[in-house]
Amino acid sequence: MKTFQELMTKKSTLKGLYITMENPTIIELAKVAGYDFVRIDGEHHLFDNATLAEIIRTGTNLDLPVHMRIADLEDITQLLDFGLTGIVVPNCNTVERAKEAIQLVKFHPLGARGIGGATRAVRLAGCSLKDYVKKANDIVVLTIQIEDARALDCLDELLSLDGIDMVTTGTADLSQSMGIPGQNNDPRVTEIENVIIRKTLEYGKQPCIKVGNRSRYDQLVSWGVKVFNVGRDEALLQNAMIKSLQEYDE
Repeated sequence: MKTFQELMTKKSTLKGLYITMENPTIIELAKVAGYDFVRIDGEHHLFDNATLAEIIRTGTNLDLPVHMRIADLEDITQLLDFGLTGIVVPNCNTVERAKEAIQLVKFHPLGARGIGGATRAVRLAGCSLKDYVKKANDIVVLTIQIEDARALDCLDELLSLDGIDMVTTGTADLSQSMGIPGQNNDPRVTEIENVIIRKTLEYGKQPCIKVGNRSRYDQLVSWGVKVFNVGRDEALLQNAMIKSLQEYDE
């Protein structure tokens, strides 16, 4: 499997699908549809370990990168050792939390990820443990999610940290931190998101942004953004069902 960085050099943009449904078949459908990666939402949706294992295994077998937004930092080691290639840490609004995430996701010299020789991740790499440790920091993508307006106070320090590969936003929680909860598309929220995006690019890191329309996508592409989340499995399925039924309306 190519690293995420290698994928970014081969394509103008990468488009991801948010996974909220507990079924590996979704991964197969995403691959056939042409998505470049998937992101499991483990923060707001329940996934048992057996289902997670099959989703990650399916993605690996199809050469489709699987990232996951986690609910707890303590889950990182097991997920990476099983073969997950991307960790998204929500509410990463402080330098201290970002540093903790780096320590858990990256091996020395960037961090202190626990080393396990008899893991699926090492077997999949097809190399010795020593060689896996050398290249794992390139294989595994760490994305921090900034979703509090107060994070602007430490944004430069956050983005200067080595070990952070991508930055995403969370406009719902961002709106709440601004006192306008649920108003994700309010211009004030978009303005803060734009600051985060532009600053991320200035620091040579890649934003990974959820977009809901082509005009926003085109705008961000013109700024240099290359990675997007462009759909959610459950919503796409529901919309397809509604559209299908409408063909038979009397």
